[in-house]
This record gives sequence, structure tokens and C-alpha cells, in this order.
Amino acid sequence: MYCLDRDLSLSGVGNDVFQVDQGDPAAVQGVIASIRHPVHLIVDDGSHFPPHQLSSFSILFDQLLRPGGLYIFEDVETSYWITVDIYGYPTR
Repeated sequence: MYCLDRDLSLSGVGNDVFQVDQGDPAAVQGVIASIRHPVHLIVDDGSHFPPHQLSSFSILFDQLLRPGGLYIFEDVETSYWITVDIYGYPTR
């Protein structure tokens, strides 16, 4: 299992957590080289900020997910928020 996390980096038996900010497309792109791919499943439970979700999707779906694989977005309701911010990013 591979994970991308903004605050944590960790390796163990059968899992690797890469510390990367979902808001930095170049950093997300850089992690792909460290992952044996393609993968069967991607679950995006990241920042929940719509531009971050779209950026990660455009990178990970095309370059990491195997054909027929499953990509899941968690917390897409933030795409519809009007007057709130998410981790300091304003929604609109």
C-alpha cells in the first residue's frame, strides 16, 4: 500500500507513506517514480480543496492507475461550498 500524506513519511512491511503536499503538482509527480505502478485503487482523501483534487487526479489517474482501476474521491461536497475555507484555501 502506498500513501501520500502532507505531514508524515513512513515505511513498513507492505506500506510506504510519502510526505508530499497535494497542492504541489511537481511534488506529487515526483512521488510516482518511487511507486511500483500501475496500481489497482486510488483513494483521494487529501486536502478536500477542489483544485488540489483535480490536480492530483490529472496526474495520478493517467500515470499511476492501471486500466480498469478504481479512483475514489472522498469529501467532494467541498466543491459546492460557497463561503467557507479549507485549510486556509478559500472556496467559491
